[in-house]
Amino acid sequence: AIELDRGDAPAISGINTVIMSDCVYLREACPLLLETLNALAPDQIIWAQEMRGIEEDFKELLRDSGWSIHEVRPPAENDYACEDICVFQIF
Repeated sequence: AIELDRGDAPAISGINTVIMSDCVYLREACPLLLETLNALAPDQIIWAQEMRGIEEDFKELLRDSGWSIHEVRPPAENDYACEDICVFQIF
């Protein structure tokens, strides 16, 4: 596992999964985050995010860049899931 800054795209190949949490909170930083993800070119991204209102903008950038997004819903009987936090699988 490595930690990256937005816009930082080291020469790494063969990444199968990127896990990111609460990374989308500044609209201005979304293009840099997308640039980093595109440069890493993982097979999938697991993204957990507290809903702040700008997630749709980032999801639109992802889709425009060729990514598919699937929301992962917790089981209905999960009493501990927070409604304000969503998990997405991006591929």
